[in-house]
Amino acid sequence: MKINCFRIQNFRRLKNVLVDVESDISILVGSNNSGKTSATHALDMFVNNHKDEFSIYDFNSSCWSIFNCIGDDPHKSMADNIELPCISLDLWFTINENDLHRVLDLLPELTWEGSIIGLRIVFQPKNSRETLHKFSEAQEKVDKYVPKEKDKKYKPWPRNLIDFLGRYLSQEYEFRYYTLDHSKFDEEFNQSDDYTPLLIHKERSKSLVKSLLRVDTLHAQRYLSDKASNARAEDLSKCLSRFYKRNLEKREDDHEALSALFDSEIQLNEHLKSVFSDMLERLGELGYPGVSNPHLVIKSALNPASIMSQDTKVHYSMDGTSDGVTLPDNYNGLGFKNLIYMVVELLDLQAQWIDEKEDRALLQLIIIEEPEAHLHAQLQQVFIRQILNILKITGEDSYYYSIQLAVTTHSPHILYESGFRPVRYFRREGAGGSDQHSIALNLSGFYKDEPERDFFERYMKLTHCDLFFADAVILVEGNVERILLPAMIEKCAESLSKAYLSILEVGGAYAYRFKNLVEFLGIPTLVITDLDSVKQKVSEVDEDLDDEEDDIEIEINEQPENEGDEPITKKYRFGKKCLPDFESAITSNLTLIKWLPKKTLISELLLCGDENLIQSPTNHTPAAVRVTYQRKVEIVWDNNKYIAVGRTLEEAFGLENADFCQSESGKPIGLKLRTKPSSLNEFTEKIHNRVKSDKFNKTNFALGVLSSKSDDWVVPKYIEMGLKWLEKNVKINVLAANLEVADEELLHTTVSAVAKKISND
Repeated sequence: MKINCFRIQNFRRLKNVLVDVESDISILVGSNNSGKTSATHALDMFVNNHKDEFSIYDFNSSCWSIFNCIGDDPHKSMADNIELPCISLDLWFTINENDLHRVLDLLPELTWEGSIIGLRIVFQPKNSRETLHKFSEAQEKVDKYVPKEKDKKYKPWPRNLIDFLGRYLSQEYEFRYYTLDHSKFDEEFNQSDDYTPLLIHKERSKSLVKSLLRVDTLHAQRYLSDKASNARAEDLSKCLSRFYKRNLEKREDDHEALSALFDSEIQLNEHLKSVFSDMLERLGELGYPGVSNPHLVIKSALNPASIMSQDTKVHYSMDGTSDGVTLPDNYNGLGFKNLIYMVVELLDLQAQWIDEKEDRALLQLIIIEEPEAHLHAQLQQVFIRQILNILKITGEDSYYYSIQLAVTTHSPHILYESGFRPVRYFRREGAGGSDQHSIALNLSGFYKDEPERDFFERYMKLTHCDLFFADAVILVEGNVERILLPAMIEKCAESLSKAYLSILEVGGAYAYRFKNLVEFLGIPTLVITDLDSVKQKVSEVDEDLDDEEDDIEIEINEQPENEGDEPITKKYRFGKKCLPDFESAITSNLTLIKWLPKKTLISELLLCGDENLIQSPTNHTPAAVRVTYQRKVEIVWDNNKYIAVGRTLEEAFGLENADFCQSESGKPIGLKLRTKPSSLNEFTEKIHNRVKSDKFNKTNFALGVLSSKSDDWVVPKYIEMGLKWLEKNVKINVLAANLEVADEELLHTTVSAVAKKISND
């Protein structure tokens, strides 16, 4: 049996989210506060029956106004039999024939045929009418304490229905379980309007869930530390001792081993070595200890009363043997300790599941939160590559039982190693306030039909892209823009420094390839590219082109002069680089030709307004996209003002910072001319020739700008306009930024705790 997918409704940010689940491992990614950790917490709380852990703030914010609206007139609500909001989890399983005996209670009818069954768990009021009656009584008791003076705003508890449920939610709400009929749902597992699920008998429901699914979580906060003074720290010796007590053969009745303990520790150490050999072999699959790292050795401290519970310590062998020089576990690096700790804990969780003799769950879902903590890039990749092998079920159990993993992560290294098939991207949506919510996108579906799939996978692996964790993305031409952008953001769009930006170096020839991906992810996107003016040759489709030294030939459909005529297809052959004011110059930038603003002639590109450069959100995608490139600007040169335009970033910078670039202090930038030009045309031409020269070093240019005083230069106008547009379109989580809270659940817990404290007071 496997989980096919699950749907969560009204839980925190997850107003109505369907998450597809891979048969082996699913990778949940997204920017901070996007809901990926909330999804795993919902699975844990519903499946493991943690009813008392729910608070009123676990309801989606859209429910709060409904609660208070119902509570404004509780007597009318009772008369109208209005139901209070609830939170639900739909679980859909793919089953085999050998699973049928466990799922009989979930079959919608005796004649059922198929492979998908559904279970709904709902956190709902025991009786909405009784809850409203109790709330009404509580308000009536304190009405006499409400100040009659209008200027006094004090109102005793309960101020509203949310205030009341903040204290009594666990008493008024309960879990109920329902059978779902797959035939009553569409392809996206949306329920038919006229369908009512069948309630499962209360006495059978909990045992049914327990026999089907077990959910275990390896939390992100593991508190491994080298400092003994840290009260929450835990060393590996304690971790392995706990593993030993729960799962391994203690051999307390092996008198031969116990008697040998008094004479020599050799036999006991051999015993411990054999006990842990399987676990240590599995660690070897992760690449530990490697070539030069110390080996793990378990040694006894000679206390027969408590062999592993307190006096057996982890040591690290310096020469790979148990007889050589060894060091205690706190002398090894935190990264390897964390890796070993995670593997031991995961094996422990699996062993607890296997040891369940009665109604052992057919499926174990293990949730791993942020495994990248304390692991460098290579260890992260090894971990995600090998973890399925380490937890692989073998023998006869593999026929009856299954295991699935769900990993939440902010690590691009884990993402690249896993590939894009298992990735589930959580995207934040909503204009703000109570409308904020998230949806989950299945990247395997996107890449299945995406023609640029192979390009994306190769590119992501080469660049270590963090696109899937960003609040916004900036696509830039090359290394120069990538180096200079942080300094430019600081100068003209400082608030962007609080956002999680992904700056991707894609080049003008490839930025357009990201169109489908950024639209799918719905991320605000700024494309900073170059005008890239070149000479051109144009001919009709049927004419032959001569074989002069040209770079690329493309076909462009242009609108006809007369309405109703067929579009005119023209071939453009890119020639040599030229100044933007060259007659009939075209752009060689395919992003400007194919994406925005879909124009080829330089003269047309220079006339484009914002409406041509911006792609607004649509029903198809919430992504707002803007392209920005060199435009005509006013420059000051030789104490006079002129209108000029550069072809590239370097040219635009040289023109808009003319005095600085031609001064001695600006000499390291590399644009200082040997002789002073006699005219603006000569000046722009010399800057153009300098930049396109093979001797011009673009990296030195970027480093020269960074080494200059910030007040000495200005950001080119086209980049400034683009950054200011992005600044307005990025929704920065100000609370998270101010608190420097990276974990969405920590933020949620903090706010909930404060709100609950205020409510109780």
